[in-house]
Amino acid sequence: TTSKEYPKLNYDHLDVRSLISIQQHVANKDEVSARTAILDLVRKGIRPQFSFYYLTLKYCMKRSSAMAKFVDELLRDTYFKIPLKIDILWIKHDVASFLKSLMPSFQMKQTEKEAFLVASAKIRDFEREHKDHLNFQNYIQLISTSLQVRDIKTSLDFLCASRELLNESSKREWYIYYSNALKVYARGIMADEFLKVLEEWCSNKNASLITPSTIRSCK
Repeated sequence: TTSKEYPKLNYDHLDVRSLISIQQHVANKDEVSARTAILDLVRKGIRPQFSFYYLTLKYCMKRSSAMAKFVDELLRDTYFKIPLKIDILWIKHDVASFLKSLMPSFQMKQTEKEAFLVASAKIRDFEREHKDHLNFQNYIQLISTSLQVRDIKTSLDFLCASRELLNESSKREWYIYYSNALKVYARGIMADEFLKVLEEWCSNKNASLITPSTIRSCK
């Protein structure tokens, strides 16, 4: 049965046992058992949570495109409205697959540069198409994807957009924003901007405290 509710991530009542079992089947390349386990839940009238589908989809994307597509189809059949974070997961997956397919030819710098430009264009096209519906978390996801193709300019644009959508009373969102800002400036070798963000973070009473691990994650 299709739900008209807007799905949200909620891990409070997640069926961890089934999730781990399915992930083990996928890891062992036993897709038949993985598909059967998911369909058994559906046949029993148990509608898996959106969180269950989301985590399963993310796991499968790294290991089996066919299995990921199967989970995606079930997800879209189950929920009437699908958040953009799912489409962004696919953008990230498709970009990674595209770059991996060209890896043997990356010995030629020109080929590598052209591949990154093509991938960057796909990311920017997606942002333009969905701009009116993207939220703070979506832009954070897109920053990660644009850094994947070494597009600092687009990453900076997405960083600015995320700042405009940030909930200033949320310590979590400030942490996510500052962490990603440091990462973008570090990858772009922008020392002055990097230091300014550190200073702002330390003086922002609405943000959680910066930790050494945050700095290390910018590499």
